[in-house]
Formats: sequence, C-alpha cells, structure tokens
Amino acid sequence: MMARYTLYDISRLSKRFAPDAGVPRGTKPSYNILPVQSSPIIVHSNNKLTIDSAMWGFVQPNAHDTHAVFRYKSYTTKSEGIFSKPSLEQLIRRSRCLVPVNGFYIIARDKQAYYAHRPDHSLFALGGIQSTWTNPSGAHIVTFSIVTTTANSDIEHLSDRMPVVIHPDDETRWINPVVDDMNTLYDIMRPCPPGVLVIQRVDNAQLTPKAQGPKLIQPIL
Repeated sequence: MMARYTLYDISRLSKRFAPDAGVPRGTKPSYNILPVQSSPIIVHSNNKLTIDSAMWGFVQPNAHDTHAVFRYKSYTTKSEGIFSKPSLEQLIRRSRCLVPVNGFYIIARDKQAYYAHRPDHSLFALGGIQSTWTNPSGAHIVTFSIVTTTANSDIEHLSDRMPVVIHPDDETRWINPVVDDMNTLYDIMRPCPPGVLVIQRVDNAQLTPKAQGPKLIQPIL
C-alpha cells in the first residue's frame, strides 16, 4: 500500500518539469506528504506546463469535509477499469497530471515501511488525475489522485499495488490532454520495469503524521 511520499528537492522542481514556471508560493520540502495535504502537481494549461498546488485525495461532491478521502482511500485510483467508470473516464482522458516525487513509501503486508526511490535520489513523476471539490464555504479546491497499477517483481512480495511511475519519455504524452486514446494511456500505465527503483526498508517513524526529516528515508537492516 502506498499512502505517503517525499518531495524535498524543491530547488530542482521547476528545471526538471516546467522550466518556464515558478514553484507555487509556500511550497516546502517534505519527507512525509500525507493525503489531504497540498503538494505540487505538473499540469498542461494554455499550451504550456505549469506547476500548481493541489490537495492530495478526491473528495465526494456532497462531502462536508475531507474525511471521505481516508474513508474511501481516494488518494489512489486503480488503473484497471478506469475507462469504464463514468466518474473517472473524463478525468483519465482529459485531466491528467504529473505528481513530482523524490520517492514513495510502501507499507508492506506485515506493516513494515519501505522506501522506493531512484538510485541517485533524483526527482521523478507519478501518474495522477485531477479534479475539483467545492467545500461548504463555496471555495473551489483542486484535488488529485495517484493512479496505481499491479506491483512489479521488485515490490510484489511487499504489496499487490504500486503507483504508476511515468517514464521520462512518456511525461509529455501523459500530461497532454490531446492524448486520450485508451490503448496509449494503458501502455503508459504499465508497472515500471524491475531495477528502475531502489526499494529499501526504513523505520516506521514515517507512519507518524508529523514526522519529518532525512532520517525517515535512511535504510535500516
């Protein structure tokens, strides 16, 4: 299960994903991003790439608060059957985003935490879809959900699922709303090949919501 991720290399965020865009005000490095927190996403808007801030997790239209994100685990969305669900079909066809991360945490079946990252700890992108929620005060809040797929051979002994890791060559296609072909998108949503990510056991301290700092991603034996 994936329900936390890191994004601490903020200084390289714009150069890596959207060189002509600025980083949203208030963006801070984090080693423990949780659902319902705001985090940067990369979107295609007005024929250019921009970096927006959005809340992680879809909220039901009639919900009075964000508790439904945890109740329905709407911070992730399964890729399988996504085109057959009316509430999701238009999002996967027209409202995709990139979720920049330095890595993500996996909570294994035995509740032990693991951390997945690139060998050089560089930024990479997870596949996301975005929507909006109007809260009881009438404010429109941009939300996103991370698309998941079946786990590859590096992760399947820990969990059945993993987030869709977007290959750098596919980032432009994923984020371009003109691309809406089911076969093309499913091809992008395949599990990433084994060896792309390093999977390391880490301390379960990151399960504490307020936990922060590089110590959270330090491997342990």
